[in-house]
Amino acid sequence: MKNIYFDLCAVVIFLIILWTCITRKLTRGRTNRLYIAVSSLSLACTIADIIMEVTVNPAPLSARRATFGLCITFLYFVLRNVLLCVCFYMLLSITRTEYHLRSLKLQMAFWAPYAVLFVLLVRNFFTRDVFNVTAETGYTREPLMILFYIVALLYGVIGLTYCLFCRKYLPSKKWVSVFSVYVLNFIAVVVQFFWPILLVEMFATAAGLLMILLQVMRPEENMDPTLEVRSWRAYQSELRNLMKTRQKLQIVVTQLTNAPELRNYLGDTRYDELVHRGINVFRHNTPPRISARRDIYFERPGTMYVIFEDTKKQPEEIAQMMQGMIEHGTAIMTEEGLRVEIKACLIECPNDLKTTQDVINLGHRFTSLGDPDQIVFRADQLVSSRDFAIFNHTEDILNRAITGDTIEMHYQPIYDIRSKRFRSAEALVRLRDTTYGMIPPGVFIPAAERSGLIVNLGRKIIEAIFRFMSEHDLEALGIDFIEINLSVAQCADKALYDMVRDFEKRYEISPEHVLFEITESTFDNLSDTCRNNLRKLSAAGYGFALDDYGTGYTNIKRLSHIEFGVIKIDKSMVDELPTMSGRLIMDNTLHMMHDLEKEIVVEGVETKEALDTLATMGCDEIQGFYFSKPLPEEEFLQFIGG
Repeated sequence: MKNIYFDLCAVVIFLIILWTCITRKLTRGRTNRLYIAVSSLSLACTIADIIMEVTVNPAPLSARRATFGLCITFLYFVLRNVLLCVCFYMLLSITRTEYHLRSLKLQMAFWAPYAVLFVLLVRNFFTRDVFNVTAETGYTREPLMILFYIVALLYGVIGLTYCLFCRKYLPSKKWVSVFSVYVLNFIAVVVQFFWPILLVEMFATAAGLLMILLQVMRPEENMDPTLEVRSWRAYQSELRNLMKTRQKLQIVVTQLTNAPELRNYLGDTRYDELVHRGINVFRHNTPPRISARRDIYFERPGTMYVIFEDTKKQPEEIAQMMQGMIEHGTAIMTEEGLRVEIKACLIECPNDLKTTQDVINLGHRFTSLGDPDQIVFRADQLVSSRDFAIFNHTEDILNRAITGDTIEMHYQPIYDIRSKRFRSAEALVRLRDTTYGMIPPGVFIPAAERSGLIVNLGRKIIEAIFRFMSEHDLEALGIDFIEINLSVAQCADKALYDMVRDFEKRYEISPEHVLFEITESTFDNLSDTCRNNLRKLSAAGYGFALDDYGTGYTNIKRLSHIEFGVIKIDKSMVDELPTMSGRLIMDNTLHMMHDLEKEIVVEGVETKEALDTLATMGCDEIQGFYFSKPLPEEEFLQFIGG
């Protein structure tokens, strides 16, 4: 009897693989289904191999056992050879290059060797010239068995060659895992050919598939198990592969634009249930005729991506389908009593965009590029806009700002109600790019934070402000201090304290003339490094203000962790002043902050009515368009001096 322990180990591995696929929701999508099919065929093939060995050994056999052995051996060879073909289809799917085997002639040529083997196997019941199982001798190989090894070698060479061809479509780890399946099987076939007693072929297949599970499928990264859909990380990876192949794609990006508010209102569990229902609507109601293959991905909190490969449908038909899906999804959420805002964008590649990053950028940005009332967008109508060009080249713009002279500092005066004069100002950065002109802070500041350039940009901004303060006698103009904004990334920079002290000495600035602003949302995310930086700066004499108070969840106890001398009330609270509840909240907030011995600056004051109301409530200082917008340096000096 042959050594079946390798097969028994392979069975265990295949069962673990299938269990992982099911529990980690790797059951949707063409690649996942093909992987499960290969694993299932391999398991069946291995079991058939074990049964075959147990059945045909030891000889002599009974007539019934010999007949059963003949049938189970037939099944083993049918499964073993079809497995080679399905493995190749899995390779095509992993590399997203199925279109190379699209034509009927190519498919017929690919399956022809297997068809010949299948005919030989059926014929073997009558001729016994491939293998035989007899009562006297048990299992024996016959002359035509060599054809099975030749065909296996042929499919192996095809797979190996195609793996080498597709090297550019996969990251190194993934490619090595896929390549190993063919290498391990080739070695195992050679070993088993010369030493038939060692049944190592299926064990080699199990080892290769396990590597693919760990390095290619990666359920912990590529699937969102709660929503049973592929993840944002998987979308980026698959999109990168597809863009490299240069095949035609149509990508539908659907954004639930008020997703954060819905999640906060519903809670994570109920929100996920609702999103899952919406995804299933798209999954089950998309007309099959639209595309032979479509894959769905989800980026939290509320963006769904659907990739249609090689669809024959016109963009207008896809757009109509998108409109229908949006209406259907909106109806579902309306049933729950929820107000939803769903928008979608259709991107054709490579016609509209030719790089992965361009597609990703547009998917994130499209809702702010077109008509605010528009529901369905077309990429070809958006990619030529100035806003998209700016968003798409923000890193270049920021690098020019850091290395060149494209940033400008503006200063917004802050009025002291008590002394009836302007005694401070907030420094606000503006960026006038040499290529795109004036770039709004709402565009380049978040981009700098995403790209990691905010620290270098912030360094240049702080130095520009210190230089401005050193060049002008602000005290003579009545300005006691300048307020400077700090982002979370700047606060977390270990070099922040040393940098500020270096500028302080270089430009001979007294710390009491500088007030650093930390937004409430930034304060919510302060790390130990941030807090340490702020404590050291505070000990050195620098003041701190909590900005945008009223937009986050800061409680009074937490305010004591950092010595905030100034609290800046957000404009959103000012906008509520015309209402009774708004006035009551503002009045109580001001009294509470005064009890805590905090100075209060109210931002966003634009009318005389708001100013008078706040003055009667005891507000300390006012900042807003009622007095002045942010002004360039020279205009600010003229405004203050005048």
